[in-house]
Amino acid sequence: MENKPSKSRFVLVSAFLLLVLFILPAGSWYYLKKGADYRIGHIKDMLPKGDFAQSNIVGITKEQMDSLVSKTILVGISSGESSPLIDTMNRQVAMIVDQFGDRKDFKVIRIISNENGGGDFAESNQMEHVWIAHQSNESINNCGVQSELSTPYWSLIDYKGQIRNYYSLDDFEKLVVQSAMVLPVAKRKKIDLKRDKEI
Repeated sequence: MENKPSKSRFVLVSAFLLLVLFILPAGSWYYLKKGADYRIGHIKDMLPKGDFAQSNIVGITKEQMDSLVSKTILVGISSGESSPLIDTMNRQVAMIVDQFGDRKDFKVIRIISNENGGGDFAESNQMEHVWIAHQSNESINNCGVQSELSTPYWSLIDYKGQIRNYYSLDDFEKLVVQSAMVLPVAKRKKIDLKRDKEI
């Protein structure tokens, strides 16, 4: 007498095949598509919006300009040095440096508008990645980072010197995500295998 497979075994095998052949691939496709759509959405949002003309920053030296070549730059614009919103921006500066501080190809420039029409470019402050610049509104406009957003706000500049987006302080999470997308992929150090000498 032949041993016919039980009904429960047939159901179990069918369920397993259904899982492997249809459900898992469909789930993987869904999450991959969701991730791709998320990235494409950000890329469309970051279409170039002009060039960053750092040479128009008042007081910047040639050496300082040269140090910005091929760097991703975040420019923070504010209309003063003291207010609750500016305190928020300064806290965001600290968080940005904490997030990207290990990158040598990254810089933050805090531009503070000076209605008197003058201003100098300051040396980097206590944080290695941050520079402070007091500039006139005309100078800010000439740099290409003038935005319709109310101050304070951020501008993201890629390593080619193109302005990729503007952000209010409420858009900080998007700012961090898109900054990470714009930064070039860090090169991994080549592994040097040290083999014991043959005896």
